[in-house]
Order: sequence, then structure tokens, then C-alpha cells
Amino acid sequence: MTRVYQNFQAIRGGGGGPLVNFPGVSLRVPDSTSTALADFNATRQREKHELEQLNDKLAQYVEKVKFLEIQNKKLQMELDILRSRAGQDSSRIKEMYDIEKNEANKLIDSTKYDNAAAAQQTEKEVEQLRVQYNEVSN
Repeated sequence: MTRVYQNFQAIRGGGGGPLVNFPGVSLRVPDSTSTALADFNATRQREKHELEQLNDKLAQYVEKVKFLEIQNKKLQMELDILRSRAGQDSSRIKEMYDIEKNEANKLIDSTKYDNAAAAQQTEKEVEQLRVQYNEVSN
């Protein structure tokens, strides 16, 4: 018998513990070793489950990032369209505003001129009335 087979026979015959399965290999091991292996397998399963959960969270995060990038591109395109449209409309509005402003300035200037002329006319009439008053009172 070979040494590996003898060790296998010793473990199998001596401990009589439960059968432990590894991929492609199954052995009977002593109870103390069985408990350690069970703890190891439980830890391994727990870590595997945690990794699966983390992988799912990462997949969700990546999917959300892709969705937000697409949404961002869509909003950027809408913004560009609105900016270009607003630029065209604002130039027309500015032209209309400038025309109205120029007309208002002309009206203000005309009114100032008329006001100054009326003030001069009033001053002349007041002077004439003073002269008449002084002639009547003397």
C-alpha cells in the first residue's frame, strides 16, 4: 500500500466523521476536522453570498450611471436647442426694443423742446403782463 492510501485508510477508518465534499474529491474525516471544514465552508458560503450581493449592487450602480449619462446627453441637447432658439428670438426682441427706445427718446426730446418753448413763451407773457401792470399802476 502507498503512503497516501494508508493515510486515507487511517482517516476513513479512524474518525468515522461525516463525508466532506470538495469539487472532484470526497473524504471521510475525523469529527474535529469536520467541524473546522464545516466552519470554513460556512464562511466561504457567506463570503460568496456577500460577493454576489456586492456584484448585484455594482451592476445596479453601473446601470444607473449609464441611464444618467444618457439622460444628461438628452438634456444637454435640449439646452443647446433652447439656447440657439433663444439667441434668435432675443435678437429680434432687441431690435424691437431698440426701435421703441429710439422713438421714446425722440418723444422725450420733443417734449423737452416743447416744454422749454412753453417756458420761454410763459416768461415773455409774464414780462408783458408786468409791463402792463407797471404802466397801469403808474
